[in-house]
Amino acid sequence: METFSRLGIAAQIIPQEDMYVAMKTGVVDCALYPALYAHTVSLQEVSKYASYLYPMASGPYVIGVATDRWEKTDEKVKTAITQAAEDLWTRTNQYEADLQREMEAREKLAEGGIIWGEEFSEEDRAPVVASMTETWVKLAEEAGGNAPAYRERVLKALGR
Repeated sequence: METFSRLGIAAQIIPQEDMYVAMKTGVVDCALYPALYAHTVSLQEVSKYASYLYPMASGPYVIGVATDRWEKTDEKVKTAITQAAEDLWTRTNQYEADLQREMEAREKLAEGGIIWGEEFSEEDRAPVVASMTETWVKLAEEAGGNAPAYRERVLKALGR
């Protein structure tokens, strides 16, 4: 929200389970959502148009278990959970097919009625990216600890 507020855009966070109705009833005018997952909340049913703005970065999915519960869990179940977590980690760290999956998702959404507009130009994306960068700095500083250093490591890895 901070990213868009910096740009003068009234943004709000809508829980996934409420997004469909919010779009359908006009409570919100648009949603920022990755094409790859838009079908999971049926956005193609309540949206007519879509356009690429920026890549959606997401971290790997993880499985969390409370320590006291874990300690009481049967070893066979622990092994199954550990294996599922390792499989999930591996799957969500495979990025080589991202573009292909993105394009397939767009095609699937188009089949559901979405009309894909032109991608936003670099000139139009620049203020969004700049605002995201400012927000990231602020959030990393607020988080403290290793967050600013992790941000710098990511930027270095990206060559920025």
